[in-house]
Amino acid sequence: AVWLKAEETTFLEFLVLAFPSLGDGGFKMPTFNQASTHLNAKYPHQRGAEKSGIVCKNKWTALKKSYQSIVEIKCTSGFTWSNEQGAGITD
Repeated sequence: AVWLKAEETTFLEFLVLAFPSLGDGGFKMPTFNQASTHLNAKYPHQRGAEKSGIVCKNKWTALKKSYQSIVEIKCTSGFTWSNEQGAGITD
């Protein structure tokens, strides 16, 4: 699936609202299935594959991994990070 920034934002906002239903070990599949339904209703003409519950779960896993990498970079001596410019690495 192709994720636009607006779709990622909507997804994360949905998970914030679903936070009270967070189970031991994280969000459960019913939450990701509900997120899928919400995204598909709000963005009926998505690019790429439909954002199913498993696609939403995989996106959450990828976002957490990216976040954890950024936290590690921020805590590593010799590296610079700003919330506006990131690591300052360009292509």
